[in-house]
Amino acid sequence: MPDLSLLSAALGDFPATSRAKINEALADRAVIPHDTVSLLMEESELSLDRLMLRLLPVAAAFAIVPISNYRVGVVAEVTSARGTTLYLGANCEFVGGALAFSVHGEQSALVNAWVNGERHITCLAISAAPCGHCRQFLNELGCARSLELLLATAPKRRPLADFLPQAFGPGDLGVSAGLMSTGDQDLELEGGADEPLIAAALAAAQRSYAPYSHDYSGVALMTEDGHIVAAPYAENAAYNPSLSPMCAAKTALELNRPVEASKGVRRAVLVEAPARASQRRFAEVVLESMAPDVSLEYFAAVDNNASRSVRPS
Repeated sequence: MPDLSLLSAALGDFPATSRAKINEALADRAVIPHDTVSLLMEESELSLDRLMLRLLPVAAAFAIVPISNYRVGVVAEVTSARGTTLYLGANCEFVGGALAFSVHGEQSALVNAWVNGERHITCLAISAAPCGHCRQFLNELGCARSLELLLATAPKRRPLADFLPQAFGPGDLGVSAGLMSTGDQDLELEGGADEPLIAAALAAAQRSYAPYSHDYSGVALMTEDGHIVAAPYAENAAYNPSLSPMCAAKTALELNRPVEASKGVRRAVLVEAPARASQRRFAEVVLESMAPDVSLEYFAAVDNNASRSVRPS
């Protein structure tokens, strides 16, 4: 949910009808659909790159920065046969939580696209040069070789490789798949997942990316008015830039709930395929920092791929 005063100021450079279209899109979630993108480019007489750069302050209005008070706005471009859709992202911090809990703006934009069904990113426009943490995180993407970055301070697209020379990535650990681009995991819960919140967490876990620990996991959050948002775990070859499903779900919630929806979290569910690593304790700590009266509901999933790999032939 954006800071409405900052959002209003950020929209001031757009024509009145464009402001109305952007507000209409953002009323439901922080996504600018392809038909609206085309309209904005035409009405404002902007190229796609200039439009993305102009939307950076709009994205930054979604930042949650009680610790740093430093807002980062990111706009992720996904261009396909249907056109160009723009997904906004912003950094997210947790009151009373360690700085390691923080979600970077680039991660936020990728999560926003991922939870809305996208499997690749074409370009990221960023309000500041990406930190080393984010450069490493972006290198995990299946589309990393073709990914371009567009900075507000240097408005010309450049490949990610320019920002991360001599990169260490999945290939160095024998992993050929990439973040966002992999197929779903074959996970299930004993007894099924008929309840919508649990089913959402299971679906997120099925989409998770954990080629190093095999800790396939997802978190679903329900607001006090029943709105549900879920997000998967995203692992990284360098380990530390990995994004936990609880932190991913928090930023996804900020970007994917109607403006009038409740801010409070009523329930939180973690579905996880037990492995050598676990998200459970970390998720509990993060949840306590954002919803101290809510207890984490935990469900262990069966990884059918792992089960089949140990069955005798």
